[in-house]
Amino acid sequence: MVENWLYKGKSHSLTIYHMDNGNLLATHYCPQGNQPRLQLSSSGGRGQLVFSFKDATNLLDLEANHQHSLGFEWLESEGIIRTESYMENGALKPSSMRLVRK
Repeated sequence: MVENWLYKGKSHSLTIYHMDNGNLLATHYCPQGNQPRLQLSSSGGRGQLVFSFKDATNLLDLEANHQHSLGFEWLESEGIIRTESYMENGALKPSSMRLVRK
């Protein structure tokens, strides 16, 4: 599965969800030039998926800016809550957004 984020009509970042030896990974191709790989660390019975940092290419230091975690929670009738955290200057910065079908 491919997740493509657009900014001003152009591709901004890309996340590819794929299997790797029985593990579900999310490889994030960031506009910052690094490629964190996040591995599914838990899937709750309530429609939750949580991906945790596994490793990255083109990332010199773990405190450098990069996507560090990713999660999804499917709500019954209200869409999906997408959460993520980015490492920014050595500190984790969490954020979330609600995705709705139009």
